[in-house]
Amino acid sequence: MIQAAGGDLESAQRGIIYIDEIDRRQAGGTTGKDLRLGVQHALLKMLEGTVATVPPAGGYKHPAQPGVPFDTTNVLFICGGAFVGLEDIIAKRLGRGGFGFGQMSENRQVATDGLLRQVKPEDLEEFGLIPEIIGRLPVIAPLDALGVDDLARILQTPKGSLIQQFRKLVKFHGADLMFTDAAINEIARIALLRDTGARGLRSVVEEVLEGVLFDAEAGIRYVITDKTVRGGEAVKQSMT
Repeated sequence: MIQAAGGDLESAQRGIIYIDEIDRRQAGGTTGKDLRLGVQHALLKMLEGTVATVPPAGGYKHPAQPGVPFDTTNVLFICGGAFVGLEDIIAKRLGRGGFGFGQMSENRQVATDGLLRQVKPEDLEEFGLIPEIIGRLPVIAPLDALGVDDLARILQTPKGSLIQQFRKLVKFHGADLMFTDAAINEIARIALLRDTGARGLRSVVEEVLEGVLFDAEAGIRYVITDKTVRGGEAVKQSMT
């Protein structure tokens, strides 16, 4: 954070830290030491505010290296994760499981719709977060799953998006690459069906462009349509 702030310690101490996969469970089952608990306990002091000594140039601490005192009191910590299975815990608390009138329906998506919006601290504790860290993260913000429109925007809107990356690759061959709106939506739809989130977009695009990337001809513009995404060939146009 100090490096990101250009060496300005005061600005760095008012920064934002995002910690991903706070929900990660120990691989290979639950036997043995739960490494997740150790990580949570190690984060407690930083979350509540402490003065940590950090190397001025980053990296690991060296015993002989003078450190820089860094106060984490005003740092905003955001912890995120997928929390797979949390819906089941909430459903059990709300009586949407088991037998009788409250049992789960066959359509799991309908049965668990909106459950994450009813999450409570005790649900997170049963999931595996320790009470101390839950108390230091007072705001719980469930996020909606990505839809086709969201994935379509991710494909083309951000700086250095996937579409821009692959278009640059094709330009190395002296060719050009275009995607129709229907093609973008079809790629997003396929990624959504695979349930791999935004990370799955790259594999879909690579499958669609496999032939183009290997056989790109200089002076040709390749137009990717929805038919191309479904297994057809790209439309070739002359750039002249």
